Amino acid sequence: FFLFVCFLSKQLSSLTCLLFVTCCCHGGNILVWPEDGSHWLNMKVILRKLHSYSHSLTVVRSSKSWYIKENSSLYSTITVNSVETEDVGPDYFKMLIERSLALQRMSSFFRFLEQQKDIANILKVFHNGALRMVSAIFDDAALVERLREAKFDLLQFLNLPMVYNVRWINAGDAHMQIAPSSPSHVPIYNSFLLQERYIIVPVYRELLERHFPPGTNLLTMQQSADIWLMRMDFVFEFPWPTMLNVVYMGGFQCQPAQALPTELEEFMQSSGKHGVVIMSLGAVVSALPTAITEAIATAFAEIPQKVLWRYHGERPSTLGKNTLLLEWFPQNDLLGHPKTCVLSQCECVLNHH
Repeated sequence: FFLFVCFLSKQLSSLTCLLFVTCCCHGGNILVWPEDGSHWLNMKVILRKLHSYSHSLTVVRSSKSWYIKENSSLYSTITVNSVETEDVGPDYFKMLIERSLALQRMSSFFRFLEQQKDIANILKVFHNGALRMVSAIFDDAALVERLREAKFDLLQFLNLPMVYNVRWINAGDAHMQIAPSSPSHVPIYNSFLLQERYIIVPVYRELLERHFPPGTNLLTMQQSADIWLMRMDFVFEFPWPTMLNVVYMGGFQCQPAQALPTELEEFMQSSGKHGVVIMSLGAVVSALPTAITEAIATAFAEIPQKVLWRYHGERPSTLGKNTLLLEWFPQNDLLGHPKTCVLSQCECVLNHH
């Protein structure tokens, strides 16, 4: 039989297609087109599971990818020479941090206006990067033919079933796409509808006109998913309507904690009754301005807990004896350690790595 599944993330470029299962006892031939950064870290958990069931995995990646390695025992790769990440490298995120700090000195009214303008610019930058990646695929006749010969094809061409694997997509919360909720008891005030219609959709309009049948609409394509995999737990959400094709899988990437390296374990145990604070800035922010890191280091030095700080850059001069700087640490294992008392990271439950 034939089984077709695909995973679509919050950008058009973030999709995974599972194609061509020849029979129930053989693995599938899976084409993976993931988003980089923390999205890839979560997607890789899914790929490990698929690989354990003997599926063949092929990952499409940019030649400038941060996290998606070209050589892996888990998958083979198709590397696209594109300028996808030209505008969103480390320098870009550093600029965003500095801009955000500068806005804090403005009055609340003007800060709000500037933040809205910045959000629009950020959306344009990210989606133009996604557009360049997708265009590089579609416009490369040899690559498209290679995909066809491998029995892969692109989503809309074959009318394949779609599975979204993130909660937040271009138009904001995915629930609002399929089951609009009353604002009287679901206080989500920003559905991103204006940004999608006037910023995101125009970015892809020419691409859709060139490669898809007349009348193809990005919003309609998003809403046509057969299954929605929500990385959330229903019991932590507001009471709102849901659909039969919504599957809640919050914490799917969490694994049982493994034993820590000896040096880390000794550090954790040395915290005594106070425990350890874990500090990480996530997948894309490697450093903060010097003034900020000095202030954070000073604050950490004054607390009774020990601190593990995932940090890149020059050592702060105000760093206390209770703080250990590491460029990387096994965050999943630290999350499950009995001495961990506080974790500081955006979306820490979803993006631990």
